[in-house]
Amino acid sequence: MQKFSQDERKIELADWVSRQLCELQFSREFSSSPEVSAESLKVVSGDASFRRYFRLKLQADCPKVTSDLSQMQNQISSLIAVDSPPEHEDNESFVRIDALLTKAGVRVPMVFSKCFDKGFLLLEDLGDRILLPLLECAKRKGDKEYVDRIYADAIRSILFMQEGVASSQLSTFGRSQLLDEMNLFSQWFCEGLLDLSLSEQEQEMINKAFFFLADRVDLQPKIAVHRDFHSRNLLRLELAGKEAVNNLGVIDFQDAVSGPYTYDAVSLLRDCYVRWPKDDQARWSLMYFEEAQAGKAGKVLANQLSGITQLEFSIDFDLCGLQRHLKVMGIFSRLFLRDQKPTYLKNLPLTIHYFLEVAKNHASLRNFLSWFHEKVLPRAETRLRFLATDFIDED
Repeated sequence: MQKFSQDERKIELADWVSRQLCELQFSREFSSSPEVSAESLKVVSGDASFRRYFRLKLQADCPKVTSDLSQMQNQISSLIAVDSPPEHEDNESFVRIDALLTKAGVRVPMVFSKCFDKGFLLLEDLGDRILLPLLECAKRKGDKEYVDRIYADAIRSILFMQEGVASSQLSTFGRSQLLDEMNLFSQWFCEGLLDLSLSEQEQEMINKAFFFLADRVDLQPKIAVHRDFHSRNLLRLELAGKEAVNNLGVIDFQDAVSGPYTYDAVSLLRDCYVRWPKDDQARWSLMYFEEAQAGKAGKVLANQLSGITQLEFSIDFDLCGLQRHLKVMGIFSRLFLRDQKPTYLKNLPLTIHYFLEVAKNHASLRNFLSWFHEKVLPRAETRLRFLATDFIDED
């Protein structure tokens, strides 16, 4: 495959978008289209992948295409052009899973055009009201009603996905994949970011903790899982009214799998970008569990959860969170070391906090936790310039 610089790819993307808009205009899906150049594609905040997103403003008289979603009948003002290099990103999975989620009632961007060979996509623009800054603002104001409403909507999106997307339509995410994720902690966080040399004895102790978590999490009922369901991948829809079925847009879903039923709930409620009091986390997680147990996530999961107590769910939730936060420590470190994205380092202290806060409640992790406090935390304090007192419970 021929290699292009980012600027060359942006020019090629603009030419491709221009051709797609002409075809969409010819097929009457749009009444008119603007002239497109590289300069008319404005950068949108990117994500932690190789994808780049650009917003293209349209003329005021470009109506949205007709679809089954009533909220998509309004005027289009912009589109999102995506540069997603096919050597790095699975664009076919993005389009396929987009269709599955749309059918399930999850609000994801409509795909207008696609070119898998080049790695270009033209998508509906769901706006830029990412939840993270909205939640941070509501937190500062103490607007608990607004926050509760957002998390109720987010949990509803999880339930829609779990009910509407059959796990058989997704690749399996099991013990092997759980271990692969946690190995990022050793490779990128410990050895890479902290420059720790792990002895054979330490690696054996680490693997024992990993095996415990992978075995326990893999026993959980399997259901459709987004895998990165958190405040940076959810958007408050500007045009959705109070009566809308779902007020949240969902993005970055191309890695969806059939995995542990608590995975998305813990991603959402123990979000590595924003922290809430433990009582709120517990209240929202119980909301998810009760609705899933009642059948809102489908009969298959409801049957599997019928004999599970609230305490057992809490343990499932905890262990899945521990596995995920070990993975995230590795991913944030890799983003810095390999991909030159240092902004994620500021989120490591909260990720570490979640891990330490929960791990102390599980006897099987006692040796790992002691080692973490003795060897990892002091080095992390130095490298990341935070203090262990940052982890004192403030709830």
